[in-house]
Amino acid sequence: MKFRNYFFRKKKSKLIVSPLILKHLELIEKAPYNDKSTRDKICRQWKECINKDVSFVYQLYNVLIHKLENFDGEASEETKNLYKFLTIFSSSDYISLSGEKTKHAISKNNEELIRHIKKLLEIPDFQIIEINVKTYNKGNLGDLIQKIFALYFYHTSYLDEKYRSEISQYILPLYKAFPENKNTLITALLRYHPNAIDNYAELIMFYITQKNTKGILTGIALKMFGLNADREDFEHKNAVKIIKAILDKSDSWTEDVKSFFIDTFFFNCFDIKLNTKEEQLQEVNEKIEELKSIGIHQGVKHYKKEKKNIEDHFEAIKEKRWNDAVQRIAVSKTTSESIRLVIRAFTGNPKINYLTLLICDSNSYKNEPKKYTLSQSPKVIFKDFALKLWVIEELMYNQNLLTPKFDIAEFVKEHEKRQIDIESDGYNIIPEIKAYFQNLDIPQELLNQVTELYMDDGFGGGAQVYYQLWPFWDPGVGDEIIPISNTAIDDLEFLPNLKKIIGLESKPDNQRLVQGIEEKGVVLMLES
Repeated sequence: MKFRNYFFRKKKSKLIVSPLILKHLELIEKAPYNDKSTRDKICRQWKECINKDVSFVYQLYNVLIHKLENFDGEASEETKNLYKFLTIFSSSDYISLSGEKTKHAISKNNEELIRHIKKLLEIPDFQIIEINVKTYNKGNLGDLIQKIFALYFYHTSYLDEKYRSEISQYILPLYKAFPENKNTLITALLRYHPNAIDNYAELIMFYITQKNTKGILTGIALKMFGLNADREDFEHKNAVKIIKAILDKSDSWTEDVKSFFIDTFFFNCFDIKLNTKEEQLQEVNEKIEELKSIGIHQGVKHYKKEKKNIEDHFEAIKEKRWNDAVQRIAVSKTTSESIRLVIRAFTGNPKINYLTLLICDSNSYKNEPKKYTLSQSPKVIFKDFALKLWVIEELMYNQNLLTPKFDIAEFVKEHEKRQIDIESDGYNIIPEIKAYFQNLDIPQELLNQVTELYMDDGFGGGAQVYYQLWPFWDPGVGDEIIPISNTAIDDLEFLPNLKKIIGLESKPDNQRLVQGIEEKGVVLMLES
């Protein structure tokens, strides 16, 4: 169906831009879609121009508005060129992600952009350009509109909520009109909606009732409940509220729809598969054939490996996935509370038994003895925590005598009092890990094995104990080790066989500390 100029066609206005941009437009028109060399060349020159004069980006918006004004609603050459231009313009390859240099361009053009988005959303979908490998870019009208939305992500600052809030009100209409398109950048803008929780709920319900997994539903579910969901993400932080809003309107759902919801938001997110070995192998074979048909060879390789694992280790994989889910539920209050809400709302659904078992197993897991116990009562109590860390480094990571060897990834998995997120928490000393090392009992017979300590401030490769305590510790950007205090002199009595300390000279000058250590017969050596 052709949507004629009825909506758009006006008398063509003259485009007034610099000769360089006109040259770039010619390059875009002549080059194949998303040609890397053309794209790189244009982005490099745009970046140089914007750094010299930010008003250059205003001219690029003039191009976009001009092309939208002349959009004919058909898969014409003009429409293809608009799509190709937007593919480059809506990327982050030529601008700072802070949006500081481009936010005023959005402000100036916001009204026009919104006007065009409204009109575009009324047009039935059609294919603009053929794309062999269709991932986020599908080459259809919905994809073109998504690229306009992406400008509000890249060309604004996250602190400038006004325009992100305004564009967020068209995200729900966008995905209802084009349900198989997806772009995680655009769903990230939904949090700026004045009624974000209700909009997330309505969007999810739209996909659930259609049982549609080809669009953005899976991405939202993973951000809410995935095994690696970031607790700082809006979707995870507000998951309980979103689930409540969904359940309040789920009375008309059939058992089949409820099961689809449970699968999508919990079992798929936990990577738990309830079907048989034969059924899983059939699914993987179908996925391999699908990826072959669209030329994603790396994906084929991945699924062939998965197929081999299912064939050889089905029961072990099944058990591991279940245990990973149990641990996640145990440490994530958001996840466990959401599951309990669903259990209460969907009583009688066949999938509820599995959710209930996950909750029971997570409760049992909380009561199991842990590998790393925070409530130890050390017999030997160090006054100086910094010195104790170097002793731990020597005995645990160098001599391999002090066990269990601490591993932050394992600690995070079993720690249930709060959800520790290494990516978010790792830029500082993690309090729970500090408490573990402070309370760690080191038997005197092991302390007797310490003959030297190497105080590596990071430039010698770094101490393992510091990377556990402070995962993103980086002396190259100024992160310092914890200084040793004078109280360490008294702690030396626990180390009767300590003969030398290497590297203390790189710490802040402390004559009393140095003198006290030397009086104990310990030699201080320079770090080579």
